[in-house]
Amino acid sequence: MAYPITKLWLIPLLRILIRKIEGIENIPASGSFIIASNHEKIIDSFFIWYAIVSKLNRKVHFIARPTNKLEKIFPKQWVGWILVFDRKKGYAEALERLNSGGIIGIYPEGSTKIKKKLKTGAIRLAIGSNRPILPVGLNSSWKPFTSTIRIGNPFYADRHADIHVQTKNLMKKIYRLKNSFS
Repeated sequence: MAYPITKLWLIPLLRILIRKIEGIENIPASGSFIIASNHEKIIDSFFIWYAIVSKLNRKVHFIARPTNKLEKIFPKQWVGWILVFDRKKGYAEALERLNSGGIIGIYPEGSTKIKKKLKTGAIRLAIGSNRPILPVGLNSSWKPFTSTIRIGNPFYADRHADIHVQTKNLMKKIYRLKNSFS
């Protein structure tokens, strides 16, 4: 069972915040994969976690930049963060988790800040591990019954194509998912 204590209090809270989840059937039933999503609020990882745990009851390890605020609010053992102090070590840990059957969550936009520079980590991990990427579009909110999650079809990155172009195309997929709710 993934996150036994956290599930007791977090699942009821998230049920109140989430209005709709679409595409849950697109989540791979087994094996490891990379979840790539837009990033609006600090709670985004929990929305994705909820969708995955609801279907698979498996832990998701989210790649995150370490901050005192993050670690104080959500301890690592509650969520499964891969805190990246060093890019090479963070990449190696994520790759190791994927190669041992784990699920990795990553935000190509990097942070919740307005001005965002795309990061190529999702594509690099997909190529390095030969695992699929599951695109997720989020509209997140702290208001009850307003958050939406749309999960797209998993796909594999092309090791012969430009990583930056693939990252831009990934974000286009994610934003199409995000913006497809009416």
